[in-house]
Amino acid sequence: MKRKIIILFLLILPILFETKVLAEKPKISFYTTDRLSPHVTLIGDQMTGIIGDFIKESLNEVATIQIKVFPWPRAQKEVQQEKNAMIAPMGRTIERENKYKWLTKVFDDPVCVFTVKPNKAMNSIEDIKSLNKIGFTLGVGYLYKAKENGFSDKIITNYESQENAKQLSEGVINAWFSGTLVTKNQWKAQKLDVNLLQCGKVIINQQISIAASLNSDSQFVAKVSDAMEKYKNTPKFKKLLEKYSVTYTPFLKNE
Repeated sequence: MKRKIIILFLLILPILFETKVLAEKPKISFYTTDRLSPHVTLIGDQMTGIIGDFIKESLNEVATIQIKVFPWPRAQKEVQQEKNAMIAPMGRTIERENKYKWLTKVFDDPVCVFTVKPNKAMNSIEDIKSLNKIGFTLGVGYLYKAKENGFSDKIITNYESQENAKQLSEGVINAWFSGTLVTKNQWKAQKLDVNLLQCGKVIINQQISIAASLNSDSQFVAKVSDAMEKYKNTPKFKKLLEKYSVTYTPFLKNE
């Protein structure tokens, strides 16, 4: 009898082990920064913000997310050292297109050269060229537009977006070259009236996306991308966009 029990246990053990393995969700490293709220907002070891919420909700049944926080330029380097890892928020630009494998687009973020009323709105490239100092956050993806339009020599680079908000409110810089979501959020964080901000000419419609490291395998990219795209067809995604007052349109190549 005892021998039968042992044999039965040995037969069942592989099944139990396989079931446990199947039940465990794979771990995915997510590289990000805490300098671009409300894209990603970190409270202790908890992640929120529009990108943070999107990743948690879309991948909840697919993977366990391991958050790795770095200064933004370093995060973009570190993610490439790890296979099958993610990074966001990434503005999908021409310069970045071939440096990553792209998982999904999350929302549209108009990039402007913001000024404060009653100062002049920047409605043309010539208006922008008339400025002396334009704030810019280190590591964001649209600097090439400043070079392309001939005003990169006006740029004052700051490590944190909140420093740009502070300097703009104090007149240290004449304008702030930034995405709309971060600009308004950081302006409010300074307890300033968001109605004083003016966008003027939209320089680029930044397509905020989630990317994978370049050496990620096709199976990983397909699985994660599929889960994210399915989530975008749910009412939860619509509510997420409404919560952060942003819009979504399908990806346009080389925007």
